[in-house]
Order: sequence, then structure tokens, then C-alpha cells
Amino acid sequence: MLDRQSLEIAEKLKQAGVDMFAPAADEPITLLGDLTGAVEESNSTRFRHSLFIPSVAKRDRASQQKRLEAYLQGHRKGEYARYMVITNGVRIPWMAEDLRDQVQAFHRSIGIWRRAVAEQFGVEIVTRSSEMTLRDLPGMIGKDGVHLHANVLYVAPKMTGARWGQFLSFTHRHFGSRVQDCGRIRDLAEVVKYVTKPSVSPAERAKLPGLVGMCDLSPDRLAWLHAATAGLHIFQPYAGFRAWSSELREAKQKLYRLRSGRFVRVDMPPGQRPDGSGGSRENILVGRTLPQPRFSAVYEPVSVVLNFTTTPQTSDGKKRLAVLLARQKAAQKWAAANAAAAYSVHNSTITPILASRSGDESGVIVRERPKEPDKLELSG
Repeated sequence: MLDRQSLEIAEKLKQAGVDMFAPAADEPITLLGDLTGAVEESNSTRFRHSLFIPSVAKRDRASQQKRLEAYLQGHRKGEYARYMVITNGVRIPWMAEDLRDQVQAFHRSIGIWRRAVAEQFGVEIVTRSSEMTLRDLPGMIGKDGVHLHANVLYVAPKMTGARWGQFLSFTHRHFGSRVQDCGRIRDLAEVVKYVTKPSVSPAERAKLPGLVGMCDLSPDRLAWLHAATAGLHIFQPYAGFRAWSSELREAKQKLYRLRSGRFVRVDMPPGQRPDGSGGSRENILVGRTLPQPRFSAVYEPVSVVLNFTTTPQTSDGKKRLAVLLARQKAAQKWAAANAAAAYSVHNSTITPILASRSGDESGVIVRERPKEPDKLELSG
């Protein structure tokens, strides 16, 4: 669904003169699930890196949310983190020439407020995620157009009731618009948002008449929104979280979630030249990720392959395909040996096979076949 919406948005933008498609990849990148055998063409070679494209933003959101959760786990007051929604003011009319100026002014105002509440109240503003909701109600000034607001995650010190009231009053006075404290954060997806929704459901539209998503917009309106947000920090980490993220990156470490739900930092393997870079260009093994639930609820390593083909014509290509199949067999063996987890495959066995999909190369997929009436449980 998201890929289809991304393609629709990119095609509309192209009609308006904004090309979000990446140059054609001479050597495509493919992602292969080592356990499930799922195959996916990497969107990193399909679109330019812009958070305006939902499928690109989805990857960025997942990464930011993961780091944010890990940061709060290690924060001495992370379990008390709260969030608030700050509104810019009245809706901005469609095609207003100053939309970008208003977005930038709103961001600057939040930055000024962040520094002030840190100094006066000891409040740590962790992140700001800007969002726009869109309504198409022609002729209804104040309701038609763009509603700009920000979802702000923060950690406050222990305050008396009077002191807490002073903090909220100061915030209301600073913005001069609607500010709502939403209490302790329960789901970090509430503060790591798309710049605007790709689409809205009938139920959402019934609740708020005129509500529209990006896919409902004309090419000109999409291009207008894109011009207003291009290059801006829609998701902005602050202070401690920004420093922590920089340290993680400089240490060349990644985050890995344990079964307990806690995160640990893992050293990334040293950079290596992709296998086969000096010979055949078939099935070049670029890398392999830590286990992740990319294709299903099951956590599995994902192999990253350049120029993937199930019918290699060279000996090097065939050897590398054999490596991929061996990885699948090893993953299945590990899953069978760790049969105490929550995911089950009933009356079937995961088998790597070579097949075609609509005449194109499909790669390693999952085939079901009859087996003994016992149960194989896969580790999640």
C-alpha cells in the first residue's frame, strides 16, 4: 500500500516538474529474508532520499523511533517522558506563498521556547516532529487548508503543582495558540510522524469533514507542499538525544533489541569490499543486517544483494547464490533448534526454491509442502 502511494505521489510531483525518482539503477539492490525467503527490491534505488515520499519516510521513522526508544531506556527519567501538541495557529490557505516562511518561523519559535524552559524550569525537550493535516473545504476560511502543528517529546523534573502550572502558562504565553499536554508517552509513533498522511480513511473523514491525504491532492498542491518542506528538519532531535545519537554514529555502533525488549549497542563489522567486486557482477553480496521483522512478525537476518538473479550465468554468480541458499538453510536449522518461541508454521516446511513471478526473476521464496503432523515453532 505505502509503495503504491509513494509511486502515485512521485508521479504527480513529476507532472508538476518535481522529479522524486532516483536515476535508473544499472545495478539494482535486492533484500532477501534469510528465513522466510521473502524478496524485495530496495526502494533506496527507486526514489530520491526525501521524507516527502512515504516509503522513504517510513524507513527514517523506524530508525528514529528505535533510537528514541533506546535513548529513553537509558535516561534516568525516561519512563516519565511526556509529549505535547503545539499548534501554529489558524490554518494556512492552500497555495499561500508564505507557507515555507511560516514553517520556518514556527520551528524557530519552538527552538527559542526549548532553550527558555530548559533554563527556567529544567525541562529537557527531546524531539520535535512537525506535522500537517490537510482539509479541502473551499470557501470556509479558517477551516480550509493546512493545519501546522508539532508533536514535542520532553522530560520534566519533579515539580510542585504551582510550578507545573507556571511551566504550562509560560508555554501558552510564548506560542499564543493552542497547546495541549498529552501526558506520559505510551507509543513513540505519536511523536515520530509523517510530514502529512499519505491517505485518510472514510472514518477519519467522517470525523473531520474535508480531511484529505497526499494522494488526494492535485500535482500543483503537492508541489507547493514539497517546496515548503524540502530541506527542512521535519523531525528534530535536541540536546541530550542529539548528542547521544551522534556518539552512537561516531562509535560505529548499531542498536539490537533483546527478547526482553531492552536495547544493546553492537559494534558494526568493519567495512569490507563487496564480494565479487573485482569479477562477475551477478549476486554480489553487499551485506547482511541484524535480525529484523522486515517481512513478517518473525525476526530474521536480511541479505543485501547487488544484481540478484536466480539464474546466474557465471560461476561466481552461482557460488554466491549457493551462499544465499546456505544462509536460508542455516536460518531454518536455527529456528528448528529454538522451537520455544511464539511463531508457528503448521503442517508446512519453509523451503528455498527457484521460481519465476510474472515472467521475471522472483528469487528465493517460501513453498509449503506436507510434513509430519507435528509443529515447528520459529524464534521471533
